Amino acid sequence: MLNSFAKVFMGAAGAGGNTVEYIGSDVAVSPNGASVSVPLNAIGGGSPSTGDLMIVAFSCSGGEDERNNMSLSTSGFTDLASAHVFESNQLSTKVFHKAYAGESSIVSNAVVNVNTGSALDQTSVSLCVSVFRSVENISVFANRALRNTDDATWTEVTSLSAGNCVALFASTSHTNGFKYYSNPGDLDLWGDDVTTVYENDNHNITSGTGAKAITTESSFSPSTWNCNGSQNQSGVTAITVVLS
Repeated sequence: MLNSFAKVFMGAAGAGGNTVEYIGSDVAVSPNGASVSVPLNAIGGGSPSTGDLMIVAFSCSGGEDERNNMSLSTSGFTDLASAHVFESNQLSTKVFHKAYAGESSIVSNAVVNVNTGSALDQTSVSLCVSVFRSVENISVFANRALRNTDDATWTEVTSLSAGNCVALFASTSHTNGFKYYSNPGDLDLWGDDVTTVYENDNHNITSGTGAKAITTESSFSPSTWNCNGSQNQSGVTAITVVLS
């Protein structure tokens, strides 16, 4: 278990000789730009171990491009990726990573109105946390910002090696009430499922995270995560990370 991780350039899937282990994930949501907290003591049936890799995807539905206004209260995280969709329901996502060092939870700061300093009203925010073990390299393979759709579609991941792990993080901004992502059926996560959650505000959000352990494949084409949440007013961020 390493306490630091080498970043690999976009589109690369580091070979490595180790086998990455998926430990678990959890997702939480909050209305009106409020702070979100995800406890770590139930991930994978217990707390992570020192040096495990934590990847956190923080998303905000509504407002403008809020990426410069989105941060974590839990210290020590490094930016990994970000995406923004300009749509009727704007969507901003930031992804961070850090080695686990005894934290009990991951907490985001409130997304605030830059003019008033108060939490941003009529927005929905989400926090997805996934934990992995025996990671040496982190590669952002694909970073998608999709308009006029509510479904998360993915780029085929290539140049994979045995022992790699593909981690997927998606969010959808929409107006159509309480919507989960459908079970994609091709992930090694909670019985081939995706951890998913929603928040119902003026600008709704559906968010989820999933992982695929690579055994013999050299490529992986993730199935679409269907949302059914008012397609013509929706935006999606879909970020693919390869761990080796």
